[in-house]
Amino acid sequence: EAAITRTEWGLKQLIGRRPLAMTQALPRESPLVVPPVPRDLDPALLLRRPDVAAAEMLLVAAHADVGSVRAELYPRLNLSLAAGIIATSSKAISGMPIFWDASLGLGAPLFDGGQLDAKVSASEARCEFAIANYRYAVSLAFREAYEAQALLDTSDRQFRSSEQEVIARRKSLELTQKSHDAGRSSKFDVFAENLVLLNAERTLLDARLNQLVARARYFKAMGGGF
Repeated sequence: EAAITRTEWGLKQLIGRRPLAMTQALPRESPLVVPPVPRDLDPALLLRRPDVAAAEMLLVAAHADVGSVRAELYPRLNLSLAAGIIATSSKAISGMPIFWDASLGLGAPLFDGGQLDAKVSASEARCEFAIANYRYAVSLAFREAYEAQALLDTSDRQFRSSEQEVIARRKSLELTQKSHDAGRSSKFDVFAENLVLLNAERTLLDARLNQLVARARYFKAMGGGF
Protein backbone atom coordinates (compact mmCIF):
# COMPACT_ATOMS: atom_id res chain seq x y z
CA GLU A 1 0.00 0.00 0.00
CA ALA A 2 2.87 2.39 0.75
CA ALA A 3 4.42 1.63 -2.63
CA ILE A 4 1.08 2.25 -4.35
CA THR A 5 0.71 5.58 -2.55
CA ARG A 6 4.20 6.72 -3.55
CA THR A 7 3.54 5.76 -7.16
CA GLU A 8 0.22 7.59 -7.22
CA TRP A 9 1.78 10.75 -5.84
CA GLY A 10 4.60 10.53 -8.34
CA LEU A 11 2.15 10.18 -11.23
CA LYS A 12 0.03 13.10 -10.05
CA GLN A 13 3.10 15.30 -9.63
CA LEU A 14 4.19 14.28 -13.11
CA ILE A 15 0.97 15.61 -14.62
CA GLY A 16 1.20 18.81 -12.58
CA ARG A 17 -1.56 18.36 -10.01
CA ARG A 18 -1.38 20.34 -6.77
CA PRO A 19 -0.58 18.40 -3.56
CA LEU A 20 -3.99 19.25 -2.10
CA ALA A 21 -5.64 17.66 -5.13
CA MET A 22 -3.84 14.35 -4.56
CA THR A 23 -6.33 12.87 -2.11
CA GLN A 24 -8.30 10.67 -4.52
CA ALA A 25 -6.62 7.38 -5.28
CA LEU A 26 -6.30 6.09 -8.80
CA PRO A 27 -8.98 3.53 -9.79
CA ARG A 28 -7.77 0.00 -9.23
CA GLU A 29 -10.81 -1.97 -10.31
CA SER A 30 -10.64 -1.11 -14.01
CA PRO A 31 -8.66 -3.59 -16.13
CA LEU A 32 -5.33 -2.51 -17.51
CA VAL A 33 -5.43 -1.83 -21.23
CA VAL A 34 -2.28 -2.00 -23.28
CA PRO A 35 -2.27 1.16 -25.44
CA PRO A 36 -1.57 0.81 -29.16
CA VAL A 37 1.80 2.11 -30.22
CA PRO A 38 2.78 3.13 -33.75
CA ARG A 39 6.00 1.45 -34.80
CA ASP A 40 6.95 3.77 -37.69
CA LEU A 41 7.61 7.26 -36.32
CA ASP A 42 9.44 10.35 -37.55
CA PRO A 43 12.88 10.53 -35.87
CA ALA A 44 12.33 14.29 -35.56
CA LEU A 45 10.03 13.48 -32.63
CA LEU A 46 13.16 12.80 -30.60
CA LEU A 47 13.87 16.54 -30.61
CA ARG A 48 10.95 16.93 -28.17
CA ARG A 49 12.82 15.03 -25.49
CA PRO A 50 13.69 17.26 -22.53
CA ASP A 51 17.35 16.23 -22.51
CA VAL A 52 17.76 16.90 -26.25
CA ALA A 53 15.93 20.23 -26.00
CA ALA A 54 18.06 21.27 -23.02
CA ALA A 55 21.28 20.34 -24.84
CA GLU A 56 20.10 22.33 -27.86
CA MET A 57 19.42 25.43 -25.74
CA LEU A 58 22.83 25.11 -24.08
CA LEU A 59 24.40 24.96 -27.53
CA VAL A 60 22.52 28.07 -28.65
CA ALA A 61 23.57 29.90 -25.47
CA ALA A 62 27.20 28.84 -25.93
CA HIS A 63 27.25 30.18 -29.50
CA ALA A 64 25.73 33.45 -28.33
CA ASP A 65 28.31 33.70 -25.55
CA VAL A 66 31.16 33.29 -28.02
CA GLY A 67 29.69 36.03 -30.20
CA SER A 68 29.27 38.44 -27.31
CA VAL A 69 32.81 37.88 -26.02
CA ARG A 70 34.34 38.26 -29.45
CA ALA A 71 32.44 41.52 -29.87
CA GLU A 72 34.42 42.94 -26.95
CA LEU A 73 37.59 42.69 -29.03
CA TYR A 74 36.31 45.17 -31.59
CA PRO A 75 35.91 48.97 -31.27
CA ARG A 76 32.63 50.08 -29.74
CA LEU A 77 30.70 53.28 -30.22
CA ASN A 78 31.42 55.61 -27.32
CA LEU A 79 28.90 58.31 -26.47
CA SER A 80 30.74 59.79 -23.48
CA LEU A 81 34.42 60.16 -24.31
CA ALA A 82 36.30 61.90 -21.50
CA ALA A 83 39.93 62.76 -22.10
CA GLY A 84 40.48 59.49 -23.95
CA ILE A 85 39.96 57.38 -20.82
CA ILE A 86 36.71 55.43 -20.45
CA ALA A 87 35.56 52.39 -18.54
CA THR A 88 34.97 49.11 -20.34
CA SER A 89 31.75 47.16 -20.02
CA SER A 90 33.63 43.88 -19.71
CA LYS A 91 33.46 42.32 -16.24
CA ALA A 92 36.72 40.52 -16.88
CA ILE A 93 38.71 43.75 -16.99
CA SER A 94 39.30 45.73 -13.83
CA GLY A 95 40.33 49.36 -13.54
CA MET A 96 40.27 51.97 -16.29
CA PRO A 97 41.81 50.60 -19.51
CA ILE A 98 43.25 53.10 -21.97
CA PHE A 99 41.29 53.78 -25.18
CA TRP A 100 42.12 55.81 -28.25
CA ASP A 101 39.82 58.48 -29.59
CA ALA A 102 38.57 58.68 -33.12
CA SER A 103 36.50 61.27 -34.87
CA LEU A 104 33.65 58.78 -35.18
CA GLY A 105 33.53 58.27 -31.45
CA LEU A 106 34.84 54.67 -31.36
CA GLY A 107 36.69 53.07 -28.49
CA ALA A 108 38.81 49.90 -28.40
CA PRO A 109 41.09 48.57 -25.66
CA LEU A 110 44.80 48.96 -26.26
CA PHE A 111 45.98 46.73 -23.42
CA ASP A 112 44.05 44.33 -21.22
CA GLY A 113 46.71 41.80 -20.26
CA GLY A 114 45.28 39.16 -22.61
CA GLN A 115 42.09 38.82 -20.55
CA LEU A 116 39.75 39.23 -23.52
CA ASP A 117 41.67 36.61 -25.50
CA ALA A 118 41.35 34.28 -22.53
CA LYS A 119 37.63 34.95 -22.34
CA VAL A 120 37.27 34.15 -26.05
CA SER A 121 39.18 30.89 -25.61
CA ALA A 122 37.05 29.94 -22.61
CA SER A 123 33.84 30.71 -24.51
CA GLU A 124 34.98 28.66 -27.50
CA ALA A 125 35.83 25.77 -25.17
CA ARG A 126 32.34 25.95 -23.64
CA CYS A 127 30.90 25.97 -27.14
CA GLU A 128 32.87 22.84 -28.08
CA PHE A 129 31.60 21.18 -24.92
CA ALA A 130 28.02 22.17 -25.78
CA ILE A 131 28.43 20.66 -29.26
CA ALA A 132 29.75 17.40 -27.81
CA ASN A 133 26.96 17.36 -25.22
CA TYR A 134 24.31 17.88 -27.91
CA ARG A 135 25.74 15.08 -30.05
CA TYR A 136 25.74 12.79 -27.02
CA ALA A 137 22.12 13.69 -26.17
CA VAL A 138 20.97 12.97 -29.73
CA SER A 139 22.86 9.68 -29.93
CA LEU A 140 21.47 8.63 -26.55
CA ALA A 141 17.95 9.47 -27.72
CA PHE A 142 18.32 7.29 -30.82
CA ARG A 143 19.78 4.46 -28.77
CA GLU A 144 16.99 4.53 -26.18
CA ALA A 145 14.34 4.73 -28.90
CA TYR A 146 15.82 1.70 -30.68
CA GLU A 147 16.08 -0.30 -27.46
CA ALA A 148 12.52 0.67 -26.47
CA GLN A 149 11.17 -0.49 -29.82
CA ALA A 150 13.04 -3.78 -29.50
CA LEU A 151 11.56 -4.20 -26.01
CA LEU A 152 8.10 -3.64 -27.48
CA ASP A 153 8.53 -6.53 -29.90
CA THR A 154 9.97 -8.95 -27.35
CA SER A 155 7.34 -8.13 -24.71
CA ASP A 156 4.53 -8.69 -27.21
CA ARG A 157 5.98 -12.05 -28.25
CA GLN A 158 6.42 -13.01 -24.61
CA PHE A 159 2.80 -12.20 -23.82
CA ARG A 160 1.47 -14.19 -26.79
CA SER A 161 3.59 -17.17 -25.79
CA SER A 162 2.48 -16.97 -22.15
CA GLU A 163 -1.14 -16.64 -23.25
CA GLN A 164 -0.88 -19.84 -25.29
CA GLU A 165 0.75 -21.55 -22.30
CA VAL A 166 -2.17 -20.62 -20.04
CA ILE A 167 -4.69 -21.91 -22.59
CA ALA A 168 -2.83 -25.21 -22.83
CA ARG A 169 -2.55 -25.55 -19.02
CA ARG A 170 -6.25 -24.90 -18.54
CA LYS A 171 -7.06 -27.59 -21.08
CA SER A 172 -4.66 -29.95 -19.33
CA LEU A 173 -6.29 -29.26 -15.94
CA GLU A 174 -9.71 -29.87 -17.43
CA LEU A 175 -8.63 -33.23 -18.83
CA THR A 176 -6.93 -34.20 -15.55
CA GLN A 177 -10.09 -33.32 -13.62
CA LYS A 178 -12.17 -35.50 -15.97
CA SER A 179 -9.65 -38.31 -15.53
CA HIS A 180 -9.93 -37.96 -11.75
CA ASP A 181 -13.72 -37.99 -11.92
CA ALA A 182 -13.50 -41.20 -13.93
CA GLY A 183 -11.22 -42.74 -11.31
CA ARG A 184 -8.14 -42.92 -13.51
CA SER A 185 -6.14 -40.10 -11.81
CA SER A 186 -5.49 -39.17 -8.21
CA LYS A 187 -6.32 -35.94 -6.44
CA PHE A 188 -2.62 -35.21 -6.30
CA ASP A 189 -2.54 -35.10 -10.12
CA VAL A 190 -5.30 -32.50 -10.09
CA PHE A 191 -3.44 -30.41 -7.51
CA ALA A 192 -0.23 -30.67 -9.51
CA GLU A 193 -1.93 -29.49 -12.70
CA ASN A 194 -3.63 -26.68 -10.82
CA LEU A 195 -0.26 -25.53 -9.47
CA VAL A 196 1.24 -25.54 -12.96
CA LEU A 197 -1.72 -23.48 -14.20
CA LEU A 198 -1.28 -20.93 -11.42
CA ASN A 199 2.40 -20.55 -12.26
CA ALA A 200 1.51 -20.07 -15.93
CA GLU A 201 -1.06 -17.41 -15.03
CA ARG A 202 1.50 -15.62 -12.89
CA THR A 203 3.91 -15.66 -15.81
CA LEU A 204 1.15 -14.23 -17.98
CA LEU A 205 0.66 -11.36 -15.52
CA ASP A 206 4.39 -10.68 -15.57
CA ALA A 207 4.27 -10.64 -19.37
CA ARG A 208 1.42 -8.13 -19.29
CA LEU A 209 3.44 -5.97 -16.91
CA ASN A 210 6.40 -6.15 -19.27
CA GLN A 211 4.15 -4.97 -22.09
CA LEU A 212 3.04 -1.93 -20.11
CA VAL A 213 6.60 -1.13 -19.01
CA ALA A 214 7.82 -1.46 -22.59
CA ARG A 215 5.23 1.05 -23.79
CA ALA A 216 6.05 3.45 -20.98
CA ARG A 217 9.72 3.31 -21.95
CA TYR A 218 8.80 3.82 -25.57
CA PHE A 219 6.74 6.91 -24.76
CA LYS A 220 9.62 8.24 -22.65
CA ALA A 221 12.23 7.50 -25.33
CA MET A 222 10.17 9.32 -27.96
CA GLY A 223 9.67 12.35 -25.74
CA GLY A 224 5.99 11.84 -24.89
CA GLY A 225 2.76 10.91 -26.64
CA PHE A 226 2.06 10.92 -30.35
